Amino acid sequence: MTATIETSETMTAREIAKAIRVGTRTRKFVLRDEYGLPIRTGARRYTDVLAALSNSDISPDLTFRMRTVAYALRKCMVSGRMDARSENRIADYSPYQLCALVARIARECPETTIGGICDVWLLDHHASL
Repeated sequence: MTATIETSETMTAREIAKAIRVGTRTRKFVLRDEYGLPIRTGARRYTDVLAALSNSDISPDLTFRMRTVAYALRKCMVSGRMDARSENRIADYSPYQLCALVARIARECPETTIGGICDVWLLDHHASL
């Protein structure tokens, strides 16, 4: 048996949102494990959404690129790298808007590593997100 790797670099916001069961009007997001049981983190909504997007057990339909971008965005925001105004603005996005943001970053960012996305591209472009 051979494994296939998804080579598509882009996914739409709708495809990304579908992977974590989020609709356009979703306001409340509950992080769930691969069995559908809620994970109580006590964190802000954006960290739960980005954690779900970056975890292959929770969102197996996402490409590696989408998972990398979600992880880098979360890392940039929770580690204090991003400007506080941009961080607060993005933290208030709805779950669907966060999915759209991950799709946009994946489309526009030429960096391929978590460090490159987090420490270079996001720091240079945070104000326009």
